[in-house]
Amino acid sequence: MKTERVDLVNIGLIFIALVLAYVLPFSSFLIAYAVLGPLHYLTEINWLHDRSYFTVKKYTWLAVAALVVFIITVPKLAAYIGIMSDGWSRDIMYFLDSLSNPLFILILWVAVVLILIPSAWQKVVLLIGVFFFVLAKMFPSYVVIVGAMLPTVVHVYLFTILFMLYGAAKAESVIGLAGALMVLMVPLLIYLVDVDKSFYNISDWTKDDFVGAKFHMVNLELAQLLGVADGKSFFFYGKWELKMQRFIAFAYIYHYLNWFSKTTIIGWHKGLIGKRIWLVASLWSVFMLLFYLDYRLGFYSALGLSFLHVILEFPLNVASLKGIVVWVHGKLG
Repeated sequence: MKTERVDLVNIGLIFIALVLAYVLPFSSFLIAYAVLGPLHYLTEINWLHDRSYFTVKKYTWLAVAALVVFIITVPKLAAYIGIMSDGWSRDIMYFLDSLSNPLFILILWVAVVLILIPSAWQKVVLLIGVFFFVLAKMFPSYVVIVGAMLPTVVHVYLFTILFMLYGAAKAESVIGLAGALMVLMVPLLIYLVDVDKSFYNISDWTKDDFVGAKFHMVNLELAQLLGVADGKSFFFYGKWELKMQRFIAFAYIYHYLNWFSKTTIIGWHKGLIGKRIWLVASLWSVFMLLFYLDYRLGFYSALGLSFLHVILEFPLNVASLKGIVVWVHGKLG
């Protein structure tokens, strides 16, 4: 009964996220990212840590994830602060930045290998093979696009659906399955149901914060991936820009709401005891203050934490997909 109630609540949250995405596609996304985002990162990392990140050696995975995040975020933070922009230091930053997208693809594959491949030597061979494949950049445009999509749209949309399907399968919940299918159908709804651009009045602060944090780059990469635009020009009132942002706003808002609605089911709140709850509350307050004072400052301050929670979740994503396949096989077999 508890699971059914939560699944019903989630269906309601799907509608709420969709309405917000249609009415306030940019500002609702910015607010959700600043307020709900950091709290989600902190609480999920705490929950994953208590479950060893769904790997055999949790501290090894944590160390690898932290190293990857360090390599990915250093160039971005350096560019924001305005340091290391000349001479050899600039070359180092360019080199590290060129590794960011391949590294995202690589570490996801590492999670796949660790979870699904039982033999130690097979893991080594596969990891070495994919390492040279990815870093060779045989298909550079796709490496960039996929690398950019993994920590954003893939994480908040596809992995959320995966998590919902896995939960519905374990609980044998028809309502949970219906909710996952509804989320899966949202892009089609956004494609079919349009709103005239004259309905929107996007404020200057919304535009400045959105572009300042380079959120529009995700829209451009997604538009290029789908082949609906050249991926070079962004207009706030463009037809495809609005459609893309409705989808992205929905994906992020519902991703956050879905996590917080699952409190009683997965029990992520149980690990928030003693000093942990004060640490989470304090860091969350600091991040929100930074976003309030300067949205770009808040964004870059929380960037490393955002990337870290995405990477630390990879083994769970793989395990969820494995669980779904096993469940389907059991039903069909």
